[in-house]
Amino acid sequence: MDVGEINLDTLDMNLLRELRRDSRQSVRQLAKALGESPSTVYNRVKRLEKNEIIRKFTISFSYDHLNLSTLAFIFVGLKPPAPGDELDIRAMARDIAKITNVCEVHLISGEFDLLVKVRSQSLKTVGQFVIDELRSKPYVHKTSTNACFETILEECETNVD
Repeated sequence: MDVGEINLDTLDMNLLRELRRDSRQSVRQLAKALGESPSTVYNRVKRLEKNEIIRKFTISFSYDHLNLSTLAFIFVGLKPPAPGDELDIRAMARDIAKITNVCEVHLISGEFDLLVKVRSQSLKTVGQFVIDELRSKPYVHKTSTNACFETILEECETNVD
């Protein structure tokens, strides 16, 4: 697989697969699982980090235990710019991304400009977020909130082949 100018070989792909399965594994554990030396695995991990193939090591939460079991997707329409002004959608998206409990912000096509994924304590607090946080932004024209009943898959399990 060629990503930009980085050529990922079978070892890189297997290493990524192992890290996605459990990113807490030590270099020794990874080396054993991959049948490679610890120094080879260490160097590969560092190269993948340097080239931003691996951007961070993270954990998966149980949102129910954190009292953030309510999930909502909010479509956001932006106000058209005044004549002569430019609309910096990315700057607006980055501004929204800084708000607490915002999980994801996507620039999208269609009737709306952004899709915002939020986690909260309840539908009431999602509503407060929309009214007090999103709609108070001077660039927000309209919103449409969609509550999630149940999540079947939340992680992106792409084939790392």
